[in-house]
Amino acid sequence: GDGGDGGNNGRLLRKDGNPPFDEALGGGGIYNLGSMTMTNSTVNGNNTGAGGNGGPSGAGGEKNTGSNTFQSSGRAGWGGGGGRGGGLLNGSWHQGSITLQNVTITGNLTGNGGAGGAGGGGATSTLGGGKGGIGGDGGGIWAQGSHDNVTLLTHATIVKNFLGVAGPGGGSANGSAGPGVRGVGAGIAVGGRYNPSGAGVYLKNSLISANGFSGNPTFDKNCSQFQPVTSYQEFVDQGSNLSYPLDGSPCPGQTNVDPDLGPLGDNGGPTRTILPQPGSAAIGGVPLGSCTVTTDQRGNPRPGSDGSCDIGAVETDGSTTLTPTTTSLVSSLNPSTVGQQVTFTATVSPPPSSGTVAFSDGGTTVAGCGSAALKPGGQFTCSTSFPTAGTHEIFALYTGNSLFAGSVSLTYDQIVNGPAAKAKISKNTVIGPSRAKKGSKPTFTAKITNGGNAAATGVNLKVTGGGANISKKVGGIPAGSTKVVKVAIKLNQAGRKTFTFRATSANAGSKSTTKTVTVRRPKRHRH
Repeated sequence: GDGGDGGNNGRLLRKDGNPPFDEALGGGGIYNLGSMTMTNSTVNGNNTGAGGNGGPSGAGGEKNTGSNTFQSSGRAGWGGGGGRGGGLLNGSWHQGSITLQNVTITGNLTGNGGAGGAGGGGATSTLGGGKGGIGGDGGGIWAQGSHDNVTLLTHATIVKNFLGVAGPGGGSANGSAGPGVRGVGAGIAVGGRYNPSGAGVYLKNSLISANGFSGNPTFDKNCSQFQPVTSYQEFVDQGSNLSYPLDGSPCPGQTNVDPDLGPLGDNGGPTRTILPQPGSAAIGGVPLGSCTVTTDQRGNPRPGSDGSCDIGAVETDGSTTLTPTTTSLVSSLNPSTVGQQVTFTATVSPPPSSGTVAFSDGGTTVAGCGSAALKPGGQFTCSTSFPTAGTHEIFALYTGNSLFAGSVSLTYDQIVNGPAAKAKISKNTVIGPSRAKKGSKPTFTAKITNGGNAAATGVNLKVTGGGANISKKVGGIPAGSTKVVKVAIKLNQAGRKTFTFRATSANAGSKSTTKTVTVRRPKRHRH
């Protein structure tokens, strides 16, 4: 059979293809069938149930034909619909009437559609799989269309609520059935109408923003109604509303200007709230004559000192009392050497919700560290190296945000030493004759250079090849100096001889060079 519907039933798929509304139940956080008033509250983190999976085809299933003949095999069940109204459901078809004032609805989710049942497995089976269920509608609010009673919102903030996805269709030997469809109305969805007059949702001084995922513009709109807007207008604009983005939905007060809202957090008062950031279009968006509610969700007075009210559940008074911060700074390695990587860590206390840190060296921004991002625990990091030796005066500047004040660290003295002293045999040159007589003992001069900035110790010169095997002790060579070593080599064999002069050391490496000598036989004299 068909799968059950999620969370007090969701939206069913009717066999005639028409949208049904009789089983439009759900309500993840609140399920209202009576008369209800809610003030100074936050509805957050609720979800409705997912639709049940359809049963597979088989004996006892629904008959696949309209005849009264007994049939032992039935079609696969369709997936159930996800529950509607992730945050709140108002069932006006049961005379439900709800008033929301100074209320924040955020972070709620409707259930997913159930999977369609599997069809017949035989190659000759004509029984296809069941169709997938429909995702739940109304991520923040599901409200039935006008039935003498309404959903009234004043100074409400409805932000970042989400919809359930469609259930997959069931498979069969003849292919898979189609999936359901995604839910609609990520912020507010309004359903079927039972009364030809009136409307479903009335909004005043309310803010609806960034509900749903931007990758699903057809379904994930801030507002959605099932009846054509040319026939019925379920959303009534009572003034000073703001809806972002401009998504073509029936939400009032649509704009393409981002209201720039902060995260849900502790901004004073008994509940968590969402504050517009400085410069937001929501600030001062309600004229003084429309400021009929004297306090905001936190209990702060309306209007603010600027003589107007803010759109949404909270009043900023045009400014926000900032939480003071302190910034401390440490280094991963101090002292360091030229060219060596060092990581600086700035810690902002108390840990802020956002913002960046700029690291400076003597008033000049450190390359790549002008806008370090926030990490857990209020930390910001900068990794760099210094090309010059000396004391570098480092400080970190936290920019602050709409809730946390900026701050700057004390100056941190990073000591950078010059390159470490190191000896290095950089040159080994040899001069001497390139031709000589057999039996002679020419002298070759080796010049060994220490190109390092430390003294080379334990230097030796060894000559091999061409019949030679000679070792000479050179000793130490001061930094930047050259030592001359003379070596006499007895030439006992005629021919082309190549000698290798290899200078080695205890701390400066080694260097080799070669010298080729043509050894000729002595001339014979006749007597």
